[in-house]
Amino acid sequence: MVAKRVAVIGAGLHGIAAAKTFLEHGHDVTVFEGAEDLGGVWRPGNNYPGLQLQSTGDVYFFCDSGGTPRHFDRGAEHPPAAAVYTYLRDYAAEHGVTPRIRFRTKLLQARPTFDRNSSSGTGGGAHAAAEPDATPTGWRLALSRYAGPPGEPKGAGPWEEFGDSCDVLLICTGCFNVPKTPPFPGLSEFVAGGGTVVHSSQLQSLCGGREAALAEVALMDAALAADKTSAAERSDGKGNGKTGGGGKSAGVPANAPPGSAEAAVLAAAASRLAGLVSGKRVVVVGNGKSGEDVSVLVADTGAAKSVTCLYKEPNWSVPYYLLGLVNMKYPLTTRLGDGITQKLHAPPGLLGWLHRAFGWSQWRLVERVVSYQHGRAKLGVVPAHQVERGLDCSLHAEPFGFFRAAHEGRLQLRQGQLAALGAGGTLQLEDGAEMQADLVVLATGWGRSLPFLPPDLAAKILAPDGTVQLHHSVYPYEIGGSSLFILGWNVGLFQALFADVAARWALEMVEGRLAVTKEQMLAHRAKLFAWADRCFTQRAAADIRRGCVAAYSYEHVDDMFKEMGADFKSLSMGEYLQLYTAPVNAALYGKAMRAIKTDTGR
Repeated sequence: MVAKRVAVIGAGLHGIAAAKTFLEHGHDVTVFEGAEDLGGVWRPGNNYPGLQLQSTGDVYFFCDSGGTPRHFDRGAEHPPAAAVYTYLRDYAAEHGVTPRIRFRTKLLQARPTFDRNSSSGTGGGAHAAAEPDATPTGWRLALSRYAGPPGEPKGAGPWEEFGDSCDVLLICTGCFNVPKTPPFPGLSEFVAGGGTVVHSSQLQSLCGGREAALAEVALMDAALAADKTSAAERSDGKGNGKTGGGGKSAGVPANAPPGSAEAAVLAAAASRLAGLVSGKRVVVVGNGKSGEDVSVLVADTGAAKSVTCLYKEPNWSVPYYLLGLVNMKYPLTTRLGDGITQKLHAPPGLLGWLHRAFGWSQWRLVERVVSYQHGRAKLGVVPAHQVERGLDCSLHAEPFGFFRAAHEGRLQLRQGQLAALGAGGTLQLEDGAEMQADLVVLATGWGRSLPFLPPDLAAKILAPDGTVQLHHSVYPYEIGGSSLFILGWNVGLFQALFADVAARWALEMVEGRLAVTKEQMLAHRAKLFAWADRCFTQRAAADIRRGCVAAYSYEHVDDMFKEMGADFKSLSMGEYLQLYTAPVNAALYGKAMRAIKTDTGR
């Protein structure tokens, strides 16, 4: 196989996985990252104080990490952002990705090149003009590097533009790159009157910024360097986040053991957040993961005058521990537990009916238990839809202490939709009601765009309503060829695993070993969308159209495995049993992918 020149755009989770995958198979990889550091949403200063991993650390790692990384195996079940960053940083360095990253470098434009005389896509004899149905074989890149002083690029300059080219373009900017900030009327009047409006992802900038976040990273680095615990002691299950501390809910063990670096990181973040919100009326707009996170983090400081979470409609969230006893990672992240979900590839006939009936009964039990545990009826936040019909990308784990804070009156939950802001700290809701706020945190999600692609090509990937024309949320079949892939839009339960599998799928396509046709891709899309409309709420179905795979995470991986010719025959009997009964272990999938035949004869 001729080595390709590969350009990776973005050095977050998916960019690191993509670069590592293509590097280890002999390709010439360059990563372009607009920020001064890697990590994406986990980059120090690029999130909110107190952010923690939503999944447990033992299911969030790359396929060749060999098991739970030492960064996540220190007693905190849900590691803080600083720990996730240190893992990504060390992984990138260990696998030779870091030297390939050009930091503070942005992609301005990517224009396709076409070579009808060669299928290698090396750019020889390529030209930029072609018929509308021509397939790109390479890309010419217009880039800009920041030439200012060390640190995060700021302002309009100084930027220096330059050009480059590649055979394969991997867009790894992800789904958490462009904050969605609705243009509320009256914003300028609200700010002029002393109010503050900030997106949740930018909250760190008001709480010490990157410097404070790097201090938290230093705490983690010091702890990792001093950690003398043996591998056996670290993996025997003792502690595992089940020690005392604050922010607990319904008897749930605290997330970070007292005295640990993780506890120190979370305490430092809470202190900085308290300084920001002291004496203020805080309104958090949105009740997704970040909205509920920020709401309870502010409430737990005890420093704000008031804290309100403003939401359009109630959403389901999952407790970390069911009734304070059963860790929800077992029913949520095992293939056995996944058996009660609605299947894209459902068994036929009577077996399918029995599966649906059993799943329905189990979900009703889950609803009752979760509603009771959260006290949802008392708070008036019981969603109208059944939980299994709302498996979209807003479904999340309940932040520690969220419902407890609401029941204790430290956090107000208010249903409504923000319509406008005004002078004197006034917030106008769509129903005409008014609220008062000094600080408004917009947990309003993220937007996606491909501004660097020609508009005609971008339109073949992303529709105005957000629907993606991507096979497995990865491959733009309307553009075709093997030179362009979108990695990071397949958001679901096992993001690190998804990053590795999607990167390997792209590699198999680039190296010519995938036999899937466009017709097969369109048939898969039609089946997926029909299933989404039939089995889920309108909102969840729309999320599936936008690339969210949360409702079918295992089938998403299995479908890519099938097309790559991957299977689990290389696993031992014990590993195979673990594959189905234990929380997802990326190492098992890594072993299966290493067994993929790389000769073109298969």
